[in-house]
Amino acid sequence: MGRFGYGEYVRVEVCAATELHKAMFVWMRVEQCDDRHGIVYGVVENQDSNKIGKALSSGARLAASYRTVRERRAPAP
Repeated sequence: MGRFGYGEYVRVEVCAATELHKAMFVWMRVEQCDDRHGIVYGVVENQDSNKIGKALSSGARLAASYRTVRERRAPAP
């Protein structure tokens, strides 16, 4: 078992906050993680992800660094 479990939800920062850009976030359902390299893999589960673009729309596969995870939630029962 890795740092994040299968089915768990993590909120990932997908755009760094700068003076010109606000940080953007998506919720992702975890499929697997790689503790050695600090990467979590999953599927975007965000209703508002359309604002970010097609690449991060709901259902898209995503790999993210552990450093970008800002929040986590247990899987729905």
